[in-house]
Amino acid sequence: MSIIIHSIEIVAPLLIFVALGALLNYRKGLSQNTINEVIALVSKFFLPATIFIHIYNSNIRKDFDIRLFVFITFVFILAVLINNFYISYFVKDDRQKSVLLQASIRSNCTLFALPLSIYIYGDSIAGMASLAAVIITNLNNLYCIYVFEHFQYADISFTTLLLRVLRHPLTIGLLLGLSVQILQFRLPAVILKCISQISQITSPVALMIIGASFIFRHSRETVKNISLAVVYKLVIYPAIGLVLAYWLGFRNEGLVVIVALLASPVAVNSFLTAKSYNCDTDLANAALVYSYMLATVTLPIFISLITYLNLI
Repeated sequence: MSIIIHSIEIVAPLLIFVALGALLNYRKGLSQNTINEVIALVSKFFLPATIFIHIYNSNIRKDFDIRLFVFITFVFILAVLINNFYISYFVKDDRQKSVLLQASIRSNCTLFALPLSIYIYGDSIAGMASLAAVIITNLNNLYCIYVFEHFQYADISFTTLLLRVLRHPLTIGLLLGLSVQILQFRLPAVILKCISQISQITSPVALMIIGASFIFRHSRETVKNISLAVVYKLVIYPAIGLVLAYWLGFRNEGLVVIVALLASPVAVNSFLTAKSYNCDTDLANAALVYSYMLATVTLPIFISLITYLNLI
């Protein structure tokens, strides 16, 4: 029982921020334009700054675990292949299929999984978790761009996909952080302090704006369809990763990063992506709402499991 309570205590602070944002949305505290603008600010500025400072303060030789990064890439590809058969079997509408394929895979790596890893294991894991979060985020971006382009019947070349990933703000934050690490360039103290203060407010603001993005009224058909994606995202996908990770001998920091990345709820920008491609936005928003609701149960279970088995 104490393990379960401890696991809930780890997840609860993050979900409380989400709930506060949802309450703000319910009380009409923010307009939809304001919510979209804050999401853009967090995604394009706050998060890259956070990734940069984590990489800047990390020990690359220690934090860059090639075995871990190969593993999470392999599990991602395996989960994508299974997911394509899984969703395609149940859903035939292409506008819905693209949204559900995205929601089944696209973890909220930087807004949720990164702070979750730090809550579980402490600041020592920040560098490794940041690198892994950016890798999975970019794999997610590549996959989701392809999915939406494919179902919109548009041709997209590999070069275009690669350029979009390289221009992504999180990739820029990562590359800048790696550059100053490799060159051993030290930034002035006043700039470091400014970036550090930005990183400290990123998680609370990001989590609250996720909650503020929720729309709670959805049709019965929408709830039925989204349950397919949410169950895959929060139960099947992380279970596949956890079993393989255990079998391959991952423990401690590596296992925490794997569980946090794979078991986190759906990424908030999945709604914006669906909207930009004129897909089923009601379905995309439902993915956010129900993935966070179910995560209040599934995340403590996964954390309790790896704690009970003395894997961390």
